[in-house]
Amino acid sequence: MAQTHAPDSSHYYIPHHSPWPIRGSFALFAMMVGAVAYLNDWAGPWAFAPGAVLLAYLFYGWFSVVIAENQQGLYNLQVDRTFRMGMMWFIFSEVIFFAVFFGALFYARVLSVPWLGGHGVKVYTNFVLWPQFEGLWPSNGPAHVGGRADHTFGTIPAIGIPALNTAILLTSGFTVTLAHFAMRAGTRVRLALYLALTFLLGFTFVGFQVHEYSEAYRELGLKLSTGIYGSTFFMRTGFHGLHVTVGATMLLVIWLPALRVRGGRLVLALRRLGVARALPLRVLGVAGARAAPPIRAGAGRSAPGTRPASAAQTPPVTPRCECPVRAPAGANRRHRRAREKKARRRGSR
Repeated sequence: MAQTHAPDSSHYYIPHHSPWPIRGSFALFAMMVGAVAYLNDWAGPWAFAPGAVLLAYLFYGWFSVVIAENQQGLYNLQVDRTFRMGMMWFIFSEVIFFAVFFGALFYARVLSVPWLGGHGVKVYTNFVLWPQFEGLWPSNGPAHVGGRADHTFGTIPAIGIPALNTAILLTSGFTVTLAHFAMRAGTRVRLALYLALTFLLGFTFVGFQVHEYSEAYRELGLKLSTGIYGSTFFMRTGFHGLHVTVGATMLLVIWLPALRVRGGRLVLALRRLGVARALPLRVLGVAGARAAPPIRAGAGRSAPGTRPASAAQTPPVTPRCECPVRAPAGANRRHRRAREKKARRRGSR
């Protein structure tokens, strides 16, 4: 794509005076303030709402600018490589980020808890510091910090919502791969369909995780303050759920422009399938006059041994719009001028 729009690789485009980095900082700051307020019982779950709204606005606005710059031909091959390298470094940082939490879990479960329990050569550690402590996992700690009335807590079984969420994540990886193949093949209907399935699976995963968290707090007594087990559990799964939420939101932002491409052909195809029959085209951002692009009569694959018909023999034919929305004023004139300009170009050739 970069090579098509900007074949000149001697100029590297650098945007100037972009407001989106500082807006992104405000969005992340609002999310962290909401998290601090919720974890310290200063506010309810609504504290996350301002940061989530600002983050969604950031994705929509910044992605729109990037897509517009690419369509204008401002990006060359070097910019394309920069985008790819930035994504690779971001994924690497994410791997290190979660490796730290898993490293803390490994140290607590395999080393620290057995040492405090007096296992191995750490007999005096248990005898001097915590004589009544037992090195079991999951550990309730020497202070018995469980959320129940008897200061104990329960654990979430692996069979149930965790297994279902694992299957959802694996399925979403499959659907997003199909969306990538559909994009490379140029099949816009399948692209939008698989993108929609992917972010719907992502939001379903987040919904199940919220239900899992509420059950852990109310029934199991498992909280963020429940010792090393609770803190590591909620930090790992919570940040994972945050990543799924951000990724699903990004796919949703990418999916919206896909509904407006190719003159509304995608919307008409969805209407024929009954998916978007109840939605007017204006809701999906498509003008009525753009509902179907010009189609050449007899277009398609030619019979063996015959030459395809030329442009002069098969003038462009515009099919009748199948949508109930009327074309806006001036739309027909613009389309007529565009067709006349294409006809003049063909005549000059």
